[in-house]
Amino acid sequence: MNILCVGVGGQGTVLASKLIAQMAMLNGDDIDTAETIGMAQKGGSVVSHIRINKGVCSPLMPKGKADLVIAFEVIEAIRTLPYCNENTKFLINEKIIKPFSLDNTKDMLFKDYFNYLDNKGFKIISVNTDKIAKELNNSKIRNVALVAYAIKYKLINYSVDSLKNAVKNIVKPKFVDLNIKAIDMVINN
Repeated sequence: MNILCVGVGGQGTVLASKLIAQMAMLNGDDIDTAETIGMAQKGGSVVSHIRINKGVCSPLMPKGKADLVIAFEVIEAIRTLPYCNENTKFLINEKIIKPFSLDNTKDMLFKDYFNYLDNKGFKIISVNTDKIAKELNNSKIRNVALVAYAIKYKLINYSVDSLKNAVKNIVKPKFVDLNIKAIDMVINN
């Protein structure tokens, strides 16, 4: 399986990809990952390639080979189109972070970008991680919530327990309980 996790610097894209990689390792799958982060700390694009299969020979997936795009925001989802094919599925957080280069252009709504992708015929699931972040009073759980949604909607074939174990192995101990709560909220609602 070829997965792209995409977002903007500071959203937790790299941690989400590490959680997926950890779940794959816990499951005994072959895994290779790579990040392209550029000017991420300045609000730039972050792209994590996750390749799960037997005989992975390169961490970067070829164009046209993405099975799943997990997008922390919709504009970054659109940037992945060269990696997509007619079978690519999208899990997109309902958020727009307007790039600095678009400061003087017309504001578009999430539905405009969503419709752009939808009109291309992709299977798209949109979720709102802001609701969970507000309920838990912590914006840093969006990444774990998105991975939990990927499990809930069977976009990745790992269990909720494997995600919880990945969180326990990777996330700083003081944030483990908070992230487990976020996972439970996603799965149980």
